Amino acid sequence: MARCECGCDIIEFRGIDWSNPPGVLAEGVAVTPDGKTIGVIVFGTPERATCLEVYGFDDELARLPTLDSIQRSAAR
Repeated sequence: MARCECGCDIIEFRGIDWSNPPGVLAEGVAVTPDGKTIGVIVFGTPERATCLEVYGFDDELARLPTLDSIQRSAAR
């Protein structure tokens, strides 16, 4: 687990070369343990997921959500 440049939580499943970044595999929304709604992005390649990143919809830093709250966006 790490934090992105803005301070939000990230889980990297393997080291990522961000000079050649992976693509977006899925996007969704979720809820943190304290009840805050956040965005979730799963990055990866066609072979595997490489990273899960969360982001907030306001000025507060996003933390990891509860697993059962993650809902995939219909856009992908």
